[in-house]
Amino acid sequence: MKKYAPNDKVIYGSNGVCTLTEITQRDFGGQVRDYYVLRPDTLGTSVFYVPVDSPLSARIRPVKSASELQKLIAACKVSADEWITDDRTRQLMMKQTVEEGDTPQLLRLFKLLRLQQIELQKLGKKLRAADDRFMRDIRTILTDELSLSVSMPKEEAAAYLLGALEI
Repeated sequence: MKKYAPNDKVIYGSNGVCTLTEITQRDFGGQVRDYYVLRPDTLGTSVFYVPVDSPLSARIRPVKSASELQKLIAACKVSADEWITDDRTRQLMMKQTVEEGDTPQLLRLFKLLRLQQIELQKLGKKLRAADDRFMRDIRTILTDELSLSVSMPKEEAAAYLLGALEI
């Protein structure tokens, strides 16, 4: 298990880029444990206490370097026929992918959602509301990580992401 230190920038599942502000001991529910204290960079005053020795800590990962992200983006290949037509199955898969926060899978899902959005636009239609919400959440997570890794404004990172994924 990776150990983190105060002031590390990390990704915490679907919450995106967070700053690990401290590692502290807390008594939640009668048991004293060590906790990572995470403050999301985009969620205002939210604070997450993640037990260091819990499976939840596996959702914390370091921010990828610019070169790692560029390699992942370049390697991201999807086909429109990968779209899951069953709404419930697709929503469960997307929820799990976002919660796990695995960058290659997030890139694949984002590209697949964007391809579906483009196909629907050609027919004068839109993504379902839940699909659109997942796409926005994934875009935020990826854009925030990319922006931090390559030191560019988020708007530029978003445009770069779309261009680099050839969407």
